[in-house]
Amino acid sequence: MLQGCDLPMVCVREILNNLHPYYSGCIDKTQALRSANIIRNAVVKIQRWYRMYRLEDDTPPEYKTLRVLKRFYVVKYKEKWLRELPFRMILKLHLGGVHTGKYLNYTDGMIGSTVRTFYQFCEDFNVTTDNLDVYGW
Repeated sequence: MLQGCDLPMVCVREILNNLHPYYSGCIDKTQALRSANIIRNAVVKIQRWYRMYRLEDDTPPEYKTLRVLKRFYVVKYKEKWLRELPFRMILKLHLGGVHTGKYLNYTDGMIGSTVRTFYQFCEDFNVTTDNLDVYGW
């Protein structure tokens, strides 16, 4: 008897292939309809999520949470500006602490992963919506 999730990948692929409406339609019409409904419902949920969390304008919305504001900076800000944002925010808002030197002297890894660096900066300095509002868009 199999324990946990120790199914071989060949079996997993075969099961997933049989869930596809085309392949299950060859076997059983009822199963084909069920599979099509599962896929259709999943697509609708994904579309609904994207429509709900879409960022439409070029300026942040009036009501904004910290998470939305950070996401807005990542999506709408140019990469060059996002790369310079921690350095400029430290200077403009006079932020200090243990992590200051890390963001004033960029490494190659930080330059290559701009988004991760921005999120880490926000976490290290406990950046709030007020800090980002003062820094400006």
